[in-house]
Amino acid sequence: MRASAFQQVVNSFAAISFDIAKDKKLVDLYLRAGKDFAALDELERAQYSLMLLSFLRRAENVFFQTEIRMLYAEHWSGIRESIKAIIAPPGARTCLSEIKDRLNPEFSAFTSELIAERI
Repeated sequence: MRASAFQQVVNSFAAISFDIAKDKKLVDLYLRAGKDFAALDELERAQYSLMLLSFLRRAENVFFQTEIRMLYAEHWSGIRESIKAIIAPPGARTCLSEIKDRLNPEFSAFTSELIAERI
C-alpha cells in the first residue's frame, strides 16, 4: 500500500514538472515569476498562482500522507528538497504569501519552515 501511495506521489510530481517543462511559455513564466512576481501582469500572476497552488496541493498531499503514516518522511526527502527549491525564489515567496490561506495551516507552517531553512 505504501509503495502504491509513493508511486502516485512520484507520478503526480513528475506530471506537473513535465507539463511545465514541455511548454516554453510556462517555463518562461516560472522563471520570471520566481524573480519578481509583482512585475507580472494580472493574467500572469493568476496563471503562476494557480501553477504554484497546483504544485503545493500535491506537496500538501505528501505531507498529510506522511502525517498519517502512509508514507515515510525519509522516502520523500528528494520531493521535500524540490518543494524547498520551488518556494525559495523571492517571487515564489511573494506568491506563496498571497495564496497561503488556501493551504491547510499545518502545511502552511511546514512551507514556512522550509523557507527558513533556505535563509
